Amino acid sequence: MHKAPITILFAALVLVGLPMILPVPSTSIQTGAVGTLGSADINFKTTTITAEEGSKVKITLTAPEGLTQVTRVRLKVTGGTARSGTDFRIPTTQTITFYRGGLREKSVTLTLNTDSTQESPETITLGLFSATNQSLNKSMTVTINDKGGSTSSSGFLS
Repeated sequence: MHKAPITILFAALVLVGLPMILPVPSTSIQTGAVGTLGSADINFKTTTITAEEGSKVKITLTAPEGLTQVTRVRLKVTGGTARSGTDFRIPTTQTITFYRGGLREKSVTLTLNTDSTQESPETITLGLFSATNQSLNKSMTVTINDKGGSTSSSGFLS
């Protein structure tokens, strides 16, 4: 059976002019286990977005109400036909942190570049991973249409 490590923090108290050190278990301050999802279920707000090149797309992640611990997830480009740097700009990996009682939605901006090449729609596949780089088996797809081509307003943010 795996048990989460207990971290001991030290608090200094001054009594009668002398410092006294007392151990305080971290569980008493509700920090939780950083880097594990536990019961938290971080998701993409939407699993598909279609946008036109030259626009910016907001990729939003959601955390459940009642998140009980600090939870970190990594957002990575995992595939697709679009080329990073040429067709879009986003850091290869981004770590997003959700805090107990904090914001339930966090976003990352994906910039879709404009090019002069007439081409078919291209895709970017993004995936969620734990802080220890294990796949959470959650993904989303961004479809990039050529400027002037047809676009869907569903999930499109600029």
